[in-house]
Amino acid sequence: MAVQLPANQEPKWLDSGEIIKGRYEVSQMVSAGGFGQVYWATDLKTGHCVAVKAEKKGCKISLLKEEAMIVSKINRSAFKRFTHIRAPIIRLYDYIETDSLKMMVMSMCGPNLRELKKSTEFDKFSPITSFWIAKKMICALKTLHNFGWIHRDIKPANFTIGLGREGGHRLFIVDFGLARRYMGSDGSLKPIRESCNFRGTIRYASLNAHKRRDLSRSDDLWSVYYIAVENILGKLPWRASVDRDEVGKMKSDINLIDLKYNDMHSAPKSYIYLKNHLELNGFYHEPKYDVLIQQFDGELCALGYHSRYNNTLDWESIDSTSKIMEHKKIAVSMEMLKNMNSFERINNYFYNFSSNSNSQMPEIRENFYNMTKENARMDSTPSYQPAFTSGSRQKFGVSNFYESNRTPHHLKTTNNSHFRRQQQFF
Repeated sequence: MAVQLPANQEPKWLDSGEIIKGRYEVSQMVSAGGFGQVYWATDLKTGHCVAVKAEKKGCKISLLKEEAMIVSKINRSAFKRFTHIRAPIIRLYDYIETDSLKMMVMSMCGPNLRELKKSTEFDKFSPITSFWIAKKMICALKTLHNFGWIHRDIKPANFTIGLGREGGHRLFIVDFGLARRYMGSDGSLKPIRESCNFRGTIRYASLNAHKRRDLSRSDDLWSVYYIAVENILGKLPWRASVDRDEVGKMKSDINLIDLKYNDMHSAPKSYIYLKNHLELNGFYHEPKYDVLIQQFDGELCALGYHSRYNNTLDWESIDSTSKIMEHKKIAVSMEMLKNMNSFERINNYFYNFSSNSNSQMPEIRENFYNMTKENARMDSTPSYQPAFTSGSRQKFGVSNFYESNRTPHHLKTTNNSHFRRQQQFF
């Protein structure tokens, strides 16, 4: 989405109190951009709060339906692997079209990182918060990439924190309008394309994007690198420029590691490692996500950050969430916050696009995770044996890759233990 503006500065497409599809009651607009508006609403069937992202029909650049289909596919992959309890990806609940609007109904999140950074005193984050953000971004991208997708528009506005009791320590990746599959249905990587149009946001796009090259998993992480530097320094050297070629040249000429990092003697070691690792990665190379995460974990431990229970992030210490919501004139009741905490219940269904559907969209499917049945299924399922293709190369499907790594030992735990494993993963 484009830069968010105060909700009261944009003409509203939906009115407060308006009921969509006989189910979703609109509360108020919370953000607006060049191509869409986002509203908070209540699901009258469940009583839970949801977000409604709307786009005008006939707009010059239409991305919403494509984004909804992408999120639906990613949701299905996430549910198969993690039951979507702690997945750092927004959830699509419904897709609706009227005479004038296209709408996605999705899980509701808190402020994005751009808003949170601007709410700080000097428009920058502390080292602890900066390292935490970089780590969580890499975790989220590892999940997305493992599902066979690259995002191609990584920027602070496309990462949000949650709301509710533990929301401030969860990071969600949003806005998949430019996402693309880099992996075929058989698990093989798609061949590199000779040239492509620019994709991404000028300030955070990789050099490959500036050179109109095909993008890979590493290009998403290059954007994380630029964001990580900006979070500590407050701004990037090319912040004032909006010329795509000029920014690309500055990214090529300026070594961000050589900049002065406030009170630090030099650039953080994790930043140096991330940059060096990405410079060595080719188009087909898989980034070493776990090693990168360990680098940022080491930085956090060195600064005394051990867990969310004994440390606070910048937006928690100054209560940024409440201030941002107040600025947007958003009123959140205690009952709404209570519903936001109930992710086991609120995340028990997702919208599924049907390839055979015509004008009639499929209904929401109910999905519940059953530990006993899953254990029994794993006990009866033989270990995956990859099939040889016509050549000498073996191809692994995405689902088969996960099946081969989900062992009965991993699933034969109590519900609480299983839940802790997923929390630690993300």
